[in-house]
Amino acid sequence: MSSNPLADAFSPNPGSVFGVLNDDDCQRMVERMDRPMTADEIGDACGLPRSTVYRKLERLVEANLAEKQLRPGDAATYRLTFDRVVLSVDDGTDERELSVEVEQGAETAADQLADLWSEVRAERDGR
Repeated sequence: MSSNPLADAFSPNPGSVFGVLNDDDCQRMVERMDRPMTADEIGDACGLPRSTVYRKLERLVEANLAEKQLRPGDAATYRLTFDRVVLSVDDGTDERELSVEVEQGAETAADQLADLWSEVRAERDGR
């Protein structure tokens, strides 16, 4: 079970998640994203060109494995949104189905809402 109460709203596609995690560049980026980082920081840490970093970040975001955080006046940062990926085979009555669960970080819905309001206040105050 995910520790994020909102995780069920974002049911990941197994093919998309494993496609991203099977990509060597994406793996290298995930290994080095130990904090929110800009695309330039990720590129420097991984030795990848900026265009590659942006393409791979887009794939990570689309697979719900990372999120883009916008701060007014600053470069966007990206952070991983998972702690663990769990693969399972669900036995249905007629057929077996592959499923994937992306276990989110320990951030609660209240923490997420507080972060959102902080961003709104910062934008309103022009920071």
